[in-house]
Amino acid sequence: MTKPRSSRRPWLRRALLAVASVLVAGVALIGGAYLYLVPAPSVAEPALSGSLGHEALQVDGMSRTYLSYVPADVPDDAPVLVVLHGSFQSGETIRTATGFEFDQLADARGFVVVYPDGYGQGWNDCRELAATPARQENVSDVRFINDIVAEMSDRYGTSADRYFAVGYSNGGQMALRLASEAPERLRGLALISANIPTADNNLCSDVGSDVPTVVMSGTADPISPFEGGPVTIFGFSPRGNVVSAAETTQAFVRSNGISAEASTHALAHRDESGETSVSVVDFREPGKAPVRQYIIEGGGHVVPTRIQGFGRIFGASTFDVDAPTEIWDFIAAER
Repeated sequence: MTKPRSSRRPWLRRALLAVASVLVAGVALIGGAYLYLVPAPSVAEPALSGSLGHEALQVDGMSRTYLSYVPADVPDDAPVLVVLHGSFQSGETIRTATGFEFDQLADARGFVVVYPDGYGQGWNDCRELAATPARQENVSDVRFINDIVAEMSDRYGTSADRYFAVGYSNGGQMALRLASEAPERLRGLALISANIPTADNNLCSDVGSDVPTVVMSGTADPISPFEGGPVTIFGFSPRGNVVSAAETTQAFVRSNGISAEASTHALAHRDESGETSVSVVDFREPGKAPVRQYIIEGGGHVVPTRIQGFGRIFGASTFDVDAPTEIWDFIAAER
């Protein structure tokens, strides 16, 4: 008599069930790790006075996109702030990751903020070994940014000649390219988690800007090393070597013609900042554009704010400094 088909190979059924269980557990583990390590806690978009635009323009025959936030009562000749995202991000990503604080500052301080989208989620910066799609195809990112500022002026009467730029990670590297190739267009500059490439990895000339400048870095940055060295995306996608955060700061001190001694102070510590702390190093001299370095002890590859955190995989954040507010108030103080 023939046995029922289902009982012929019980070992096969058990093996398949075991494999299925392992797969389910693996998916759950990976999903749990992703939820723990990567996403930042979300912040609800605040009430804002103005409008958010999803814009596009043609640059060298290529359609490029960006977000713009324009307050309801933007004054004539208002300044423009360009916020540049990191690798594998977009303008919307950095707008959200910074807790919409730049939009709120635009309302409070009277400026327009734009969030350009990098080509292939990256920028054509100065690093020879940064194999981003934008770098490989040599897209005109400097022209793209300048064209955005011109378009804002045509539409809203904002300042046409010069603008402020803030860049995080790959966006900070793009801001360095602006400081090298279009220094006359800058009114103020901030680099977050981005150091100058070493000479053998730098396609650009020395920075030539002479404007208020902020360099903000974490001493435990897992991507862009605080003391200099190779930049990778967690061991992958090598971007070549960079100098230290201190050397990066000194490059702007020299560019701004400052010879006076620096002063240092610590920011007040908040309990929620854990073991991180923040030191501020100021380089000032009468008649010269100032330079400020924020050293986040124990900090990672993050944009620190008081209301938003980054994914844990990027390292520790701190609540001792609110980067958007501190940066804007410093670089725009003399406008």
